[in-house]
Amino acid sequence: MKAIPASNAVLKKDIKRLFSFLFKDHGFNFVAVKNDFNGNVVIAQSDNLRFRFIHDRGYYFVDVNNTLGSSQWVGLYKVLNHLKSSGKIEIDFKYSNNIKIISKLLSQCLPAILLSDLNKVNP
Repeated sequence: MKAIPASNAVLKKDIKRLFSFLFKDHGFNFVAVKNDFNGNVVIAQSDNLRFRFIHDRGYYFVDVNNTLGSSQWVGLYKVLNHLKSSGKIEIDFKYSNNIKIISKLLSQCLPAILLSDLNKVNP
């Protein structure tokens, strides 16, 4: 019997609910993914920024990319560490794969991420 690929509809629903500020306030929309690894990867994109949400064995990972020609994804925490070390954010944070913690942290740091040059962050 051939396995039926999982749909990323469940992940999209969770991301849209927990990261509603991206969609309501910043114009993000989901875009097509070439390989969603059986429904475990979704990408939300605005005019100049993308977030890749990955769900793997109960853990969540978020990568960031700009839409201006770069194909290099950078982990959210690498971006946040860069912003903190360069004085662009002052929020204390610890690495977490909990989606609710990631959502809260991203909502607090999104303005700085939107203004940052992701090409200066080492992947």
